[in-house]
Amino acid sequence: MGGPDGELAASLRYLNQRYTMPTGKAKALLTDIGTEEMAHLEVIAAMVYQLMRGASVEQLKAAGLAGHYADHDKALFYVDANGNPFTVTYIQAKGDPITDLHEDMAAEQKARSTYEWLINLSDDPCVIDPLRFLREREVVHFQRFGEALMDVQEYCKYCVIAHSMFLRKLGVSEEVINKIVSDIDSASISEDRKQILKFTIKSSTVPNEIIDKEVTELMNLGLTDAQLVEIVSVVDLFTSFNKFLDTLQVDLDF
Repeated sequence: MGGPDGELAASLRYLNQRYTMPTGKAKALLTDIGTEEMAHLEVIAAMVYQLMRGASVEQLKAAGLAGHYADHDKALFYVDANGNPFTVTYIQAKGDPITDLHEDMAAEQKARSTYEWLINLSDDPCVIDPLRFLREREVVHFQRFGEALMDVQEYCKYCVIAHSMFLRKLGVSEEVINKIVSDIDSASISEDRKQILKFTIKSSTVPNEIIDKEVTELMNLGLTDAQLVEIVSVVDLFTSFNKFLDTLQVDLDF
């Protein structure tokens, strides 16, 4: 619960790192998973308390918990499996989204491994079942962080600044521009445009996941085959430009 690979460390890590994520999707994901980790902390806390509350002093001593009992009775306290107290040195926030997301993916794999070892140590189904559930969630979190990493890597500062400049010239407000970049669902633009923009984002980040229904919905908005091809072509062209400029670290000249 209070170890380097525990739920407390995970929650604090993600909820802190979210502030420096460059995209709305990444911010939202770290907020969601960080909040879920708090719920997992409650699950673990309830399990530990239920296992301890009816134990006698002799049973606690036999379990190696005499020191804990001396300091805390049967109260919960954030320590690792060896009784070392929680410390913020367990977590990190570098401010670099690529660095932080790689750390988060590693953290989820370490947590998954820890749950596997805990399952191996127990013969109580009432303990093993929730541990299995928590282990499965670590796998899901790892996958979601991988998606966030892809989202962040596709984010191009050069592109955002360049296209923001053109939107300003068209009379689009700074507030709307910021919302389009960080949280498109809350941007004050038409639902049709939101749907088109979401399609362009998906075609850039996870094109293999686009389904026929999404294409049909765009055609129902009035888009023709030629317009859909143009959208995909423009996305592909500018994605190539973005990667070229980011790789060479071209200075902004506007």
